[in-house]
Amino acid sequence: MHEANSPDGKDSSGRRTPEQTAPAGEDKAERSGMDTLALCQELDMHRANLELQNAELRQTQEHLRASEEEYRDLYEFAPVGYLTLDGEGRIRQVNLTGSALLHVERASLIQMRFQTFVAPASLPAFREFLARMGESGEKERCELELVDLGRKRPLWLIAEGRSQRGAGGAECRYRVALTDITEKRQLEQSLRERDATELARVHRDLESAHREANLYLDILTHDIGNTENVSNLYAELLIDSVEGESAGYVANLKRSIAKSIEILETVSKIRRIHAGPPLLRPTDLDAVIRAEIDHFPDLPISYEGVSRQALADDLLSEVFTNLIGNAVKHGGPGVEVEIRVDSAEDGFVRVTVADTGRGVPDDQKEDIFHRYEKKQRGVGEGLGLYLVQILIERYGGRIRVEDRVPGSPEEGAAFVFTLREARGGETREPAET
Repeated sequence: MHEANSPDGKDSSGRRTPEQTAPAGEDKAERSGMDTLALCQELDMHRANLELQNAELRQTQEHLRASEEEYRDLYEFAPVGYLTLDGEGRIRQVNLTGSALLHVERASLIQMRFQTFVAPASLPAFREFLARMGESGEKERCELELVDLGRKRPLWLIAEGRSQRGAGGAECRYRVALTDITEKRQLEQSLRERDATELARVHRDLESAHREANLYLDILTHDIGNTENVSNLYAELLIDSVEGESAGYVANLKRSIAKSIEILETVSKIRRIHAGPPLLRPTDLDAVIRAEIDHFPDLPISYEGVSRQALADDLLSEVFTNLIGNAVKHGGPGVEVEIRVDSAEDGFVRVTVADTGRGVPDDQKEDIFHRYEKKQRGVGEGLGLYLVQILIERYGGRIRVEDRVPGSPEEGAAFVFTLREARGGETREPAET
């Protein structure tokens, strides 16, 4: 009988079993072969991925090349001129349209200063344009006239651009677009010339109409006025020679002639006002008011003398004549008048002429100075207040009508107006109203 194998793997005769006698390097070789196979498979996968990435990269490059060509075509053949300027305004890049606008071959434009083409009158605007682009970093705009370099007509451009700074402190450059607006400017100039011609024609027509109107006014205010003065004289003589009903007719005739003479005088004064701007001078307001009060000796007028100098002319008395006369005419029997002068703001004097008459209803306060424009009015009605309004505006002031007693129109009217106060003997033309 054979003995069992010993623990060291040897049989009883001291020999190793077949399992123990296999070479040790075979296992290592087998494992190395498997690792190599896995590595090859992994390399194949990396190679496939790289080929896929290379294909995608080539495709992206083709797209970029196509986009670049498309952009280059758009840049080169754009209807707008494109320039790239360096920090000193030299041309670094220009498209075909920009070259055509400047009438210089593109190759010759490189490194030329753009301001060489700018007209002297536009140089300040161009320098400011560059400065604004450099400071703001936003899109800036200016309008430029270019000098005539072989062109038969002036060239006007709109320049729009912004600055572009390179990475790492590279020099600042300006991307600028140029748009030709010459035809627009020529059209504007043509329209201005046409408007000037039309304006001159209208001015001539107005001068002709003005001369004609002045002729009619001369006839109205001078010749007819003289005739009515003679008629008024005969009416006065006729009153003393008639009696009874005929005397009433003559009195009515005399009043009608007097009204006509008053209208002609008012028209003459309005004509004088519209003849041209007056030279306003310091006027003693107290003296003017007292002189007008003397013209109404039978009318109770309350006035406390105030020393004020207003900028006006010799027609200022007409304001008080008409306002006091208006109170007498429309106030009814027993009417009383009060005149007040106060200081106002901003170098103005405020004057109030108030009466105890019938007053002005609220719905008529805005229109009372324009009644002469209404078709339904009496003969000469509203001319007096119209004259007052244009005189006050002539002096640079304003006028309005209020209630003498606030909230009670029936208690009388108060005409309030302002005048510029004269200080230091100043003399001036009236301010525009």
